[in-house]
Amino acid sequence: MKILREWMLPILVLCNFIMFLKEYIGTGNVNFTLLCIIFALTPIAFKNKIELLNNNYTYFSVLMFVLAASMLILQSIKTM
Repeated sequence: MKILREWMLPILVLCNFIMFLKEYIGTGNVNFTLLCIIFALTPIAFKNKIELLNNNYTYFSVLMFVLAASMLILQSIKTM
């Protein structure tokens, strides 16, 4: 059960990314809402899973937060 709980969020983020790619290939439109979800959940999902992120996790987390916020702003401008 612990393994399932540990890998559930990364698998869901990956599924969300696959859904984004499928929609982008099918329609040619970028879904900023799905990108925002992906960017916001990626630091949480891969916190202790990738060795490269151990030293630079703070920078990675801030970068993903800025990307998620910019996707929200772009989506709000696009829907106006």
